[in-house]
Amino acid sequence: MSTWQRPAPATPPCETAFDQAVADAAPTLALLTAPAPALVIAELMVASSHRRQGIAAQLLSTYIADAPAAWLVTHRDGGAPAFYQRQGWRQEAAFTSAGVPMLLYTWAPRAEQERAAEDG
Repeated sequence: MSTWQRPAPATPPCETAFDQAVADAAPTLALLTAPAPALVIAELMVASSHRRQGIAAQLLSTYIADAPAAWLVTHRDGGAPAFYQRQGWRQEAAFTSAGVPMLLYTWAPRAEQERAAEDG
């Protein structure tokens, strides 16, 4: 599990392969948008034979249940963006990594989301 702490350093942490991949791919502005401290979702995959059964939603909600916030980066194309949006995640940034369109999504507990909406 990777965690992201603020204040953000001038360069993103590169303690794990995931940290390094995100640091290489995401523009600094996108990373500064990510909440901190936060849980970082590196991968969430369900076998195609088990999709559309609520497994990914259950895994995701269990994983972030005690997190103060969370964020992830996913491919723009495919079903992942719609899935995360249905789960209450918010798209914060779009960027390209090695020619591949990527999206940064954030999640906060519902009370935090409502407070942010009131402030915005």
